[in-house]
Parts: sequence; structure tokens; C-alpha cells
Amino acid sequence: MIAAGLHRPTRFICYRKISVSLKHNGFVCNRTTESAVFDSLSGPEFERMNQVRARLQAEADIAADHRERRRLYGRRKAKPPTFTVEYKRGKRLA
Repeated sequence: MIAAGLHRPTRFICYRKISVSLKHNGFVCNRTTESAVFDSLSGPEFERMNQVRARLQAEADIAADHRERRRLYGRRKAKPPTFTVEYKRGKRLA
């Protein structure tokens, strides 16, 4: 935690992500450059972060490919519902 500049344990949860400004009060600010101070992760935490980043990138690539295919080929046409009609004694029943 100390090597990463964290004050408490932190988890990377892929589905709970938000974007914050670098001026967010959760960041430690360097007074001379007036920008957020970042450190680095190491060991298994670094590997896990890279796994999450790779998963997010893969999902973004899949979504972009899906949008491109839809742009090129359009949406799939819905199949009309199928049903049969029976005639008994001159009356039509659906």
C-alpha cells in the first residue's frame, strides 16, 4: 500500500468505475506543480490491475466491432411470427 501511495486497502472492481478530475479532493496535490501525485503498484496488485485493464479494453473492442458491423450490415430483420390457420365447417379459426 505504501509503495502505491495508498492510505488504506483498495480493490479494483471492473463494474464499479467512475471518472474523476485530477483536481478531485481524493488525490494528494503537489503544491509546486499543482497536479495530482501518482505512485505505482507492484507485485500481484499490478498484475490484477493489468488484467482489469485488458478486460475493459477487450469489452470496448467488442462493442466497437459490434457497432461497426451494425453500421455496415444494418440490424437483423425480425422474423415474422409463424402460425397456422385451420378451417372447420366453413369457419376460419386462428
